[in-house]
Amino acid sequence: MARREKEKLTPAQQMWNQRHASYLTAFNFAATDLQANEAGVLSPKQNADKTTLLVLQLLLGVPLYSFLVLAILRNGFGLTIDEWIAGLLGMAGTSSTFAVAWIMLAVGAVLISFFWWVPRLQDYRAGRVLSVDGKPTDARPSSWNPLQVFLYLPLRSRRRNHRVINFRVEDIPMHLTQAQFELIDSSKKPHTFYYLPRSKQVVAVVPRI
Repeated sequence: MARREKEKLTPAQQMWNQRHASYLTAFNFAATDLQANEAGVLSPKQNADKTTLLVLQLLLGVPLYSFLVLAILRNGFGLTIDEWIAGLLGMAGTSSTFAVAWIMLAVGAVLISFFWWVPRLQDYRAGRVLSVDGKPTDARPSSWNPLQVFLYLPLRSRRRNHRVINFRVEDIPMHLTQAQFELIDSSKKPHTFYYLPRSKQVVAVVPRI
């Protein structure tokens, strides 16, 4: 497959990218993406990147987390949850008990995550972007679940990149990672937040001039 040619930037766009380098890195967008967001739509790159990430989270994250949950409960706490789930399905005592329980947990996780996944998919399909100006208020970190504690707490950089901070901008609820929120909060200036209407997912942030 031939490589896609790099998108050519105007001198003004290059200067803008340099001036806002920390924001571009933290939120993974560029001047061309921001132009689309200012026009009220997702850029093609943002749409493709976020849809791909959403599908990967569903296809890879759900099986992995389900497996870890089952392994921790069974081996760490000695709970025979796999035998209990297999018993409900009339398969108790079989060699496939663990696999059956894993699949059932994964299916349950998909059904639960459906309410989180659908609004984002609808946002990406619609491609609309809204914006609001202001400073974050009512900021508070979300609570850790046991798996997040196990996976992220040992390293400070992982904590900052994975812990979610919930806040409001002009009464609109939003959420960012701790590292992203610290970048905004440290400047003490109003910012423009570009976000998706249903999920309130932030796609770009720039300081107000």
